[in-house]
Amino acid sequence: MLDNGNLENGDDTENDGTFSNKIPFSESYPNGNYNVKYFIIDNSGKSIHVAIANFIFNNGKPNVPPQITDDIVSPDSAVVTAPIVILTSVKATDANGYLDIEKVYFLVYRPNGTTSNNQNTMFDDGNIVDHGDQVAGDGIYSLLIQITPANTKGTYRFEFAAKDRGGDISNIINHSVVIQ
Repeated sequence: MLDNGNLENGDDTENDGTFSNKIPFSESYPNGNYNVKYFIIDNSGKSIHVAIANFIFNNGKPNVPPQITDDIVSPDSAVVTAPIVILTSVKATDANGYLDIEKVYFLVYRPNGTTSNNQNTMFDDGNIVDHGDQVAGDGIYSLLIQITPANTKGTYRFEFAAKDRGGDISNIINHSVVIQ
């Protein structure tokens, strides 16, 4: 931020103690909530966080809900006598752009139909060890989950969905998993 009296960066009076700057946005930026964090650097060079501002940006384009396809649960049937790891993945796209996707997740419904409503967040970060995701940024979101012999036996339902920065929810994909 500057206090130079230059209107090009939003400052109209030089050395008045009011610092300004313009941050250009375009229709290529996704709709949604943004945060601006303000810092000052004191005479010793130390950076101090002094404020935060939140704003909603609308790029003028209509928001389109994300779409999910290509769900994978592997294995989707298992006899569990020792802990096993199951890979879940789904492809998520958004007509408003990849950055418009805020979250990809699934809910788990137990064999008796109940759920904790816990959204299991999936990742597109290329972290194959922790999340099972092979390539960062390819639109395929993954999560590894562990099943133990203590889990109730029966057919579980995994309900996959995605949410965009505008708050719209994708189509829902249900996938059955049999634990014996």
